[in-house]
Amino acid sequence: MLPFLAIVVIGCLALGGLVIDLGMAILTQVQMQAMADPAALEGLRFRDALDGNGQPIGDEGRRAAAARLASLVFDDDLDPSAPPTMSLRIGAGPELVLTDHDDPTIAALHASRTITVPDQRTYLPQLQLNLTNEPYGDLVAGTFVSPWPTALSREDGNYGRNDFIPSEQADSAGAPAFLVRLRRANDFEGFDHQEGVSSGGSPLPLLAGHGSLTPFANPDNPNDYNFRAYGFTVRATALADVRPALQVGFPQTGVTPPIEGALPLALTLELWNGLPVGQPVVLAVDGTGTISGNGLALAGRFTPPPPDPNAATTVGQAVVAAPPALDAEVTGYVPIYHVFDEGGVPVERVIGFGRAAVTGPLPTVTVTRMSGMVAPMNASRHIRGTVPLPQDSTVWQAVFEANRGLADAVLAPVLVR
Repeated sequence: MLPFLAIVVIGCLALGGLVIDLGMAILTQVQMQAMADPAALEGLRFRDALDGNGQPIGDEGRRAAAARLASLVFDDDLDPSAPPTMSLRIGAGPELVLTDHDDPTIAALHASRTITVPDQRTYLPQLQLNLTNEPYGDLVAGTFVSPWPTALSREDGNYGRNDFIPSEQADSAGAPAFLVRLRRANDFEGFDHQEGVSSGGSPLPLLAGHGSLTPFANPDNPNDYNFRAYGFTVRATALADVRPALQVGFPQTGVTPPIEGALPLALTLELWNGLPVGQPVVLAVDGTGTISGNGLALAGRFTPPPPDPNAATTVGQAVVAAPPALDAEVTGYVPIYHVFDEGGVPVERVIGFGRAAVTGPLPTVTVTRMSGMVAPMNASRHIRGTVPLPQDSTVWQAVFEANRGLADAVLAPVLVR
């Protein structure tokens, strides 16, 4: 009976140690992921953003915005410039200092270490901007290439990925995807702790597992990995990609700088595809709000202006015509629509949004199509609201297919990994 009881006790202790150590590693990874996800979206959201003077913030500016948002995740007072108050002691896992025994023979056991808790009890990552866009950096711009359905996304020990192609430094500012990674690891390959490129916290040490019977590691061979000696490597990676926006908001003119939003007119997909980028085109408008020109009898329609609930702001929404009204030159997100046959009834539905500048005076409008851009705000890949939308799944499928193929669309960032 006693031998059996001893075996049960030893088994329970081993299981408890496993729960403590693996549980701490999983919790740390979740905390790191909570920092990586918003940072990836932020880095892509500001790709084409302008500063208060109307000038592009550039690649460095959007990377700085991503790093700043990441630092706010674990900042108690939401002031990255101030020293952390640590009142809540939140962070990306615990910071523990393990000191080996003075006797090298005993130290080789790795279970004789002394655990010390420093004043900085949690790891607070400070992401590096990686302006040279090194593939192993904290912030990397590139192109997302989905491996599905033939393979799953993965990252190897040297930070190479099968779903992401880093851009050359000269092309990184306009890359369509943005990757953010955090790591707590031993720097065996020399990719971590590089000033300006990559950060890195200490690996997560074992606590209860120090008393385990795992084999000893060879300190001269990092590939002979032993958790008691080296601890757990923990990574968190988030990857954001751009998609055509499915919904835009109302313009906000009472702030500085003004926030662009939906324009009070919608253009047909046929007209949009025929408009040259950057060149003004004059179109005619009649009293009902019907727009014609550029070789088309129907080139678009004026719609109820925001914040009217019938304003065209959502993909799939039917276009509602309204009398023409245009106060001044406006730049914003113009709904692009196409006609769909729904049970023998033609219905004009929004399939996406483009960015355009529109000027009067009525009864003509001058429309200038602009290049596609990532909207820094007021555009989303998600549909919310109560506007009437298609009930037929085949119509939705056709709408989404048209949305994916829209040229020079207003883009919104979305997490893909």
